Amino acid sequence: VPGFVHFKGKWPYLTGYGAYIELDWGQNDGSYIKFIYGHSKNRRKELDNKHVAEGQKLAVSGNTGWSTAAHLHFEMRHYRPGKAGYTLLNPIEFLEKYKIPYTTV
Repeated sequence: VPGFVHFKGKWPYLTGYGAYIELDWGQNDGSYIKFIYGHSKNRRKELDNKHVAEGQKLAVSGNTGWSTAAHLHFEMRHYRPGKAGYTLLNPIEFLEKYKIPYTTV
């Protein structure tokens, strides 16, 4: 999805996600969904703090942080104005709702 990119984590990695990316996707109601891509490598640092288009490559899945093999940790958090914290979303439901192709292994 299109959104605003933030690159997080650097050596030494201070979180279990290692080098990770946050992509914020604003909603019409003032809320936003934060997509988190963990354990990445080869992040395109020129995209940090920039708006990106749908389908734009951000990084490659890697083995950073508390990881034992290369993989992508994908997480979705819904933040609502006036409410503390966030709600975790089921990525599969989101991908199917918006007809976004995906594969699982």
